Order: sequence, then structure tokens, then C-alpha cells
Amino acid sequence: MSKSPRIRRFTAYIDLMPGTPSKIIVTGQVETKGSAHVPRLKRNEGPHTTGTTLALDLSIHSTGGSGTHAFDFIDVGYEAPANKDQYKKVRILWSDGVLCDLDVSETH
Repeated sequence: MSKSPRIRRFTAYIDLMPGTPSKIIVTGQVETKGSAHVPRLKRNEGPHTTGTTLALDLSIHSTGGSGTHAFDFIDVGYEAPANKDQYKKVRILWSDGVLCDLDVSETH
């Protein structure tokens, strides 16, 4: 298992604005070892996603380019359809370990 990256500014909310389909939005920043490394969030289909908890796997992928070699925080996000009260928590996973838990708010 690789060492988990540093993260910051993670939030999770369900957007219930009238006139558009409701969706859950998760955003944050992940420290990578250079601009050629991009963080991604993907739904975890395993036992971590249960009831009102949405689990997301965090991974970092190389774009293959050279990029900068300075450590930097890169934005990452996830969006998916969601109904009011569908999720209460979002769990961010790294190599099957829990990196953080977020409370889900709602916007109207």
C-alpha cells in the first residue's frame, strides 16, 4: 500500500437547485508530486458504500508528460445524480484505507 497523499479543502453537498437534475458534488485538493500527476475520484462499489454513505476511491494517475516536479495541490472532483437526503456522508478511500469522512450538506 502506498503512502496516502495530503489532502485539503474537501467538501460534499447535494445540489438541489430548481430547474436542473439534483446531483452530489464532491470537491477538494490533493497533493501530487508534480503537474503530470492527476488525482481522480471514482465510486467504490465495495462494502464501504452502504445506505446513506457514498465511498469514493482516490487515485493519482500519471499523464505521461514531464510536467513540473514540484509538489503541488491539484483540484479533484466527483459528480453523480443524487436525490434529497440520499447521502449523509462521503468516505474518501486510499488503497482501501479510509482517508477522511465528509458530512454532506444540501444547497437549494
